[in-house]
Amino acid sequence: MAAVLVGPGCDMPEDMPEDMPEDMPEDMPEDWRQIELESGIGFAVPSGAVRAGGTAVDSDAGYFDGDGYRITYDYGRFGEDLGVHADAEGYTRSERRRNGHPIVEIGFVPTDEDFGWARVLQIDLGRGRTLTVRVSCVSRDQCELADRVFESVTM
Repeated sequence: MAAVLVGPGCDMPEDMPEDMPEDMPEDMPEDWRQIELESGIGFAVPSGAVRAGGTAVDSDAGYFDGDGYRITYDYGRFGEDLGVHADAEGYTRSERRRNGHPIVEIGFVPTDEDFGWARVLQIDLGRGRTLTVRVSCVSRDQCELADRVFESVTM
């Protein structure tokens, strides 16, 4: 994960819908754990997700492994260049805003890891800070898990 949100198609219209909740949704399963990266910034993971590692030079990055999925995060000055996945099989992209912050979400068949589907949410938090959360799963159906992970993002 190496570049801030730049490149073709990354300019966000001011009238993008704000469709993500401000706080963790009330219907979030009680056994999920909230991961706080900085005061007020974080996301939740299922209770079965195990912190499996992560290292970073210029950001807070790591990942959690679960049964048939991996949740990877990168919070800091540089985020993954999502444009590198534009030619991937099944590629989808949507844009929206939350609390005035531009958000990009993509889905694709990954070639950089052994999973059948991946979804990535990237939020430009301003002042050079980006939060990228990637949910990779054995199947596209299992990656519906990403909906809850992405809804749980706090900022």
